[in-house]
Amino acid sequence: MLWQYYGILLFLLIAGLSSAWLAYYAWRHTTAAWASAYVAMMATAAGWTLTYIFLLISPELASKLVWTNIVLTISNMVGVSWFAFTAVYTNRVQRFTQRQILLLSLLPTV
Repeated sequence: MLWQYYGILLFLLIAGLSSAWLAYYAWRHTTAAWASAYVAMMATAAGWTLTYIFLLISPELASKLVWTNIVLTISNMVGVSWFAFTAVYTNRVQRFTQRQILLLSLLPTV
């Protein structure tokens, strides 16, 4: 691996861990109505970033394909969680039901 990738991996690791820490902090310390949507958004962003690191460092084609499928699945959920967070944060929706989240998740998964 070239030395240039180490800088990229370091910044991705910092971004992923900071997103995970923000999700954990909001989950434990916030009682606001939008906190659960924020936790979901930060958790999916952290998952996307951290699985992308595994995609970059995987040496074989088979493992790269596995990590690519995982990264694409999680990256599709980032948009859904971002929309849910903005809708709850701006008081457009008080709370999403499981059925609404499922319907929102259908389009990115197709």
